[in-house]
Amino acid sequence: MVKRTRYFIAVLLAVVLIVSSACTNRNSQGVEKSQNQSNTIRQLALSPDDARIPLVEQNGMKYVPLQELTNVIGFQTKWIPETTSLAIGDIDAFYQLTMNSTQAEIEEKIIQLSSAPNMIDGKMHVSVDVMDDVFKEDMHYKVVENELIVHGVSLEPGMENLDDAEETDTTEVDFFGDDPNDPFKGDDPEGETDLSTEQNTIDEQISQGQGPGQTGGGEDGKSFQAAALRNINMNSLIRVARRYLGVPYDFGTGPYQRTGKFDCSSYTQYVFGKFGVKLTRISRNQARQGVWVSRRLLRKGDLVFFAVPGRFKSNRTVGHVGIYIGNGKMINTFSNKKGVHITYVNRGYWSKKFLSAKRVAY
Repeated sequence: MVKRTRYFIAVLLAVVLIVSSACTNRNSQGVEKSQNQSNTIRQLALSPDDARIPLVEQNGMKYVPLQELTNVIGFQTKWIPETTSLAIGDIDAFYQLTMNSTQAEIEEKIIQLSSAPNMIDGKMHVSVDVMDDVFKEDMHYKVVENELIVHGVSLEPGMENLDDAEETDTTEVDFFGDDPNDPFKGDDPEGETDLSTEQNTIDEQISQGQGPGQTGGGEDGKSFQAAALRNINMNSLIRVARRYLGVPYDFGTGPYQRTGKFDCSSYTQYVFGKFGVKLTRISRNQARQGVWVSRRLLRKGDLVFFAVPGRFKSNRTVGHVGIYIGNGKMINTFSNKKGVHITYVNRGYWSKKFLSAKRVAY
C-alpha cells in the first residue's frame, strides 16, 4: 500500500513537472513571438522624416495630386495652357504630362502611360500606377491604405537654397582639376573681342556646312553630332557663352529666339549650337552624349553635370548642367535671381553635387 502510494505521488510529480515545463515553453514562445512581432512592427514603422500625401479615390482608382507630389519632391512645375500640359523637373523639364492623354513625354521620349492624368477639383491627378511610369527613378515611395508615403533619402537642402548655398559656402576643395594638356589652357576668354564679327564668321561657316572643326554636314546642313566635331576653339565658345551673362532663367522655357530666356540645358544647347554641335534638349540626355572625362582632367568647354537632391529625391540622377570654363569655374543658369552667371565648382554647393563630366567637342 505504501509502495503504491509512493508510486502515485511520483507519477503525479512527474505530470506536474511536464505541465509546468510545457507552460514555461509556451510562455517563452509567446514572449519570443511577441518580441518578433514587435520588431516587425518597428521595422515597418514610418519615419517621421517621411512625407504623407492623401490619395483621392475616384471610379475605383486611387489618384495622387500631382502638384502636391512635385512640391514634396522638390521639383519645379510649369502649366502650359496651350496644350493643357504640366512640365516637371529640376532646373530643366524632364517630364510633360497632358490632361486626358495616355501619351507623356519622359526625357524627350514619348511613352504610353497606364492611365491618363485626370482633373479632380481643378488640379491634375495621376493614378498610383502612373507613379512607376514616371517617377520610379526619382524617389522612394510606397502606398499604405489611402496614403502615398514618400521616403526621405537625404536631409540636404533642395533647389530653393541654391542661391544662398552658392554665396555663403566658400570653402575651397581640391575636387576638380584642369587638364595640363588642354590646348586652350592659359588663353584668356575674358579678353576684349569683336564678338559680332566672330559670330558672323561662325554662322557663315555653319550655314555652309563648314563650321569650326566639322568633318561633314548633318541632315539639315547645320546640325552635327558631337562625335563628328574636332578642333573647336573653346575660348571662342566661352566668349560667345559670356555674351548671354544676365539673360533671365525660366524653367522649361521655349527657344531663346522667342522667349529671350534660358534654363540650364537650353543654354548649353544654344551655345554649342552656335558652333554646329547638336545637343539634346535636357540635361539628363546631354549627360548621355559625348565622351566621359575625369573631373581631374577637365578642359574648357566640357559639360559638367550635377544632382539637385532634396529631402525626398534621389541623389543619383542628373538635375543640372553647366559649361566648364577652367580654373574651377563654370558658366550656367539655374536662378531667377542671377540668370546666366559664372560660379565656382571647386567650392560650395556644386562641389558636393557633382556626378559626371562629358566632352562633346574637341
